[in-house]
Amino acid sequence: MFNDGASRPRGAQQGTGLVQPIDLCVRHQLADSSLVRVLAPRCGPFPGFFLYVPSRAQMPARIRALTSFPIEQRERLARESREAIHAGGRGRKAPPAEAAAAQPR
Repeated sequence: MFNDGASRPRGAQQGTGLVQPIDLCVRHQLADSSLVRVLAPRCGPFPGFFLYVPSRAQMPARIRALTSFPIEQRERLARESREAIHAGGRGRKAPPAEAAAAQPR
């Protein structure tokens, strides 16, 4: 059992079990096949996180920064993933947040 997000994919790569990460967190491991999807038929796409704020019209700057940062990061990571797919010739796109496990070597 791991108590931090970075240890779970490493544990799966070492063969300790399955993990269910967000795709953006393990996109490099999925691309180089050090992690593979094993429960794709059982895991549907993850629509993302939701943050509810009382009003967008008068949103404090701190809340605006909190909401803007993850959106910008998600867009950056998605753009990098698309560029990597096009550069590497990988045309297959998989749904997000599926279980992954280490591929036997």
